[in-house]
Parts: sequence; C-alpha cells; structure tokens
Amino acid sequence: MTGRYVLRDDYPIDIALTDGQLTFAASTQQPVVLLAEPDGSYRHPDLDLEIRFVRSDDQPFVLELRQEGVTQTARPVTEPRPSGPIVDEPRVTGR
Repeated sequence: MTGRYVLRDDYPIDIALTDGQLTFAASTQQPVVLLAEPDGSYRHPDLDLEIRFVRSDDQPFVLELRQEGVTQTARPVTEPRPSGPIVDEPRVTGR
C-alpha cells in the first residue's frame, strides 16, 4: 500500500510508513499522519480526508480519496518495463 499514486498526471500522492505511522503527502505538501479506522479506512483528524486502499482480483491496490464529499481514485505509479530483449550479464567465476 505504500508508494506513489497519481490522481492525475500533475498530482502525485505519496503514502509512506514513517516511524511506524502511515503518512500521506499530496503533490508538494508536507506529509501528514493518517490514523487507522475500525472500518479499514484511514483519516487525518484535522482534514476532511478519508483514504481507502481497494484491490480487486489480482490488480494492484488503488487509493480512493474522499474529501469534501467527493471520491476520487488514484492509481499506483508503476516502474517502466525495459524494452527489448532481456540479456543476462556475464558471470565471473573463480579459477
């Protein structure tokens, strides 16, 4: 569940585990600590913000962000896959 999510191309959201606490940082804002709720969601006490991590089948988690009555979905950033054939690097063995 930790990592970078994108709400839209210019709006990344970072979810991190810092000192045992889950944190949320949107775009260029400072991270805030999220508190776990009994229903599986996360909230910040001073913000109208609810976060849920939703997964279906074998797909990666998506982040559902609900704020001011509007729910939006952020998708995880995936590392680009290398193009072309995969070539094993030569191994050096001792003689």
